[in-house]
Amino acid sequence: MVKIMSEWKNSIVTYIDLVGIKGIADRGQSMATDIMRSVHRLVEMEMNTNMPNHDHCYIWNDSVLLLSVLDGTYSTRKIDDVMRDANGLKRKIDQINPSYAIAVKGQVFPDETTFYAPTHDGCSSQSRTLRLKTSSYAMGNCFFIESELGKKLKKPWYVDSRIAKQLSSTQTHTKHNVKMLPNNSERSVWVYNDHLW
Repeated sequence: MVKIMSEWKNSIVTYIDLVGIKGIADRGQSMATDIMRSVHRLVEMEMNTNMPNHDHCYIWNDSVLLLSVLDGTYSTRKIDDVMRDANGLKRKIDQINPSYAIAVKGQVFPDETTFYAPTHDGCSSQSRTLRLKTSSYAMGNCFFIESELGKKLKKPWYVDSRIAKQLSSTQTHTKHNVKMLPNNSERSVWVYNDHLW
């Protein structure tokens, strides 16, 4: 087996989560399931047609995880454009069920391309593991922000200051400090009261 590592890439990771799904599921499994499946269909359709500034998307249960790579051939992408895509998607999700979103700028871990040697029967072995291309401290920081701010503030958008400072949004916001990876230093998170645009 041979592994080839590529470089770290500047990126934006955006995490969108539906509000209140557990309570809905407690009242009736089919209603919560229908909501989640509707969101999955919507996100898949939007990624295929209306999200030109995002490279990858992962959906599971009541969550969506977006990745926009800012380096290399994507260096012409503007943070404002990336966030407009994400904000547009969140608006459409909110028509199905309320949600909140967290966006963090960082570097995704380098890809590892793995070449598998043939097995003794001549067939190539394949990994049963899916590596999320969003894997990064930024992804981890989304969950820190959710834990630190999301449950008590209950606002629609939480945006890393490194992103927020470059947005054209005039939406009102408050600023909160959260300790983030990789070195546990505090960084400002701008918490918005409504959609970014």
